[in-house]
Amino acid sequence: MFDYAIVGGGIVGVSTAMQLLQAMPGCSVILLEKESALGQHQTGHNSGVIHAGVYYAPGSLKARFCKVGAENTIRFCEENNIAFERCGKLIVVTEESELGSLNALADRCKENGIEIERLDGPELKRREPHIRGVAGFLVGATAVTSYIDVIGAMQKRAVAAGGEIRLNTTVMDIRENAQSVEVVAKTGNVTAREVIVCAGLQADRMARLCGIEADFRIIPFRGEYFRLPLPGTTSSSI
Repeated sequence: MFDYAIVGGGIVGVSTAMQLLQAMPGCSVILLEKESALGQHQTGHNSGVIHAGVYYAPGSLKARFCKVGAENTIRFCEENNIAFERCGKLIVVTEESELGSLNALADRCKENGIEIERLDGPELKRREPHIRGVAGFLVGATAVTSYIDVIGAMQKRAVAAGGEIRLNTTVMDIRENAQSVEVVAKTGNVTAREVIVCAGLQADRMARLCGIEADFRIIPFRGEYFRLPLPGTTSSSI
């Protein structure tokens, strides 16, 4: 019997496995992922942005979590030789009537401790010739990276610390009793003291397998991104 079984091999699941093993050396952790590789859903299909936390309400958990998370993500990339780029983010308004909203957002950045550079129309045009705007500001802290490379580094750390990662393992049912939890999978059942579900867009389905009736249904839909790969990366987010 394992101490912990984690369902879901995206960045949240792999990070959870890594940090459990770091926090409790010697504990037994297994991660179950239905695909043939990690990070095949949202983790590997996003814009790769390390967000600065521009839009969140000052003082909120989201604002604090995003700012600290961005700093920690950059540090993790540096420690693991993962390419990243602090490219910054331009926030632009195209009409004079939108200046009030821009100013309010700039004030929010200040309250959240995020440095910005105010830009007028001509400076916007100089920085980015394809932009049509009357004003804007640059958020220099925003960066991009490959989250597939990030999850790969987390996987190495988790396995090196004694964790087990089992791919091609679709969870069919989750059965709980007073002593343990049994995860029923096509490739064989797994028993653990505790199960942590990190199933992303499948979370509502996993909740129902646990006997929890969710009053919502997650319906995934596809967005479209395009970004050139960073120098030295093995993959890019699209």
